[in-house]
Amino acid sequence: MIVISGLRWKVLAASAPACCDPADVCREAVEHCNALRVGIDVSFRDNIIEARPGSDPAQLADIFERRAAELAKPVGSPSSDHVQSQGERP
Repeated sequence: MIVISGLRWKVLAASAPACCDPADVCREAVEHCNALRVGIDVSFRDNIIEARPGSDPAQLADIFERRAAELAKPVGSPSSDHVQSQGERP
C-alpha cells in the first residue's frame, strides 16, 4: 500500500516498501492519481516514479526498471548505446 503525504488535496509525495513489485506500485500510484486527479511522485528503491492521472502503469514500470538498471551500473562503465564493437575506432 502506498502511504500518501499531502497538503490539502495536492499530493506531494508517496513512498512504498522496497519489497513491492514495481508494476504493483505503479498501478496503485496511477489508481490514486486518477481518483484524486493529482500527480504523485513515489520514492521507491532510491528512485522516483512520476505517476500522473491517466498514466499507463506498465509504461511507468518500464521507465522505473530502465532507470534502476542505469543506476545499478558501475561508475565509468559505458552505456549500451555507446559500446563500440571490436576493431572500431572513435
